[in-house]
Amino acid sequence: MSRRPPRASGYFRTDYRADLARMVSETFHLPVTDDELLAIEHALRRREAEWARRRLVAEQLHRAKEAVQRQTNTWGLTGVTTEAGAGPA
Repeated sequence: MSRRPPRASGYFRTDYRADLARMVSETFHLPVTDDELLAIEHALRRREAEWARRRLVAEQLHRAKEAVQRQTNTWGLTGVTTEAGAGPA
């Protein structure tokens, strides 16, 4: 019986990201200096961090909207929107 963790979305057994810039360079025969590789890797990390930040914000916003909807339902205010901009008139 295997003791490996279950597969989840976005889960890889090998993290290829550290080698991505070099692999692309070698695969497509694109000459690149070590300094250029380093700059590419830094750009990829910044981009990935920004994507992660946006996913986190979207997830938290979704949970907050659900919490507001649950609370307004307990007050008997069914059908009240939780869209951005909806607030006191």
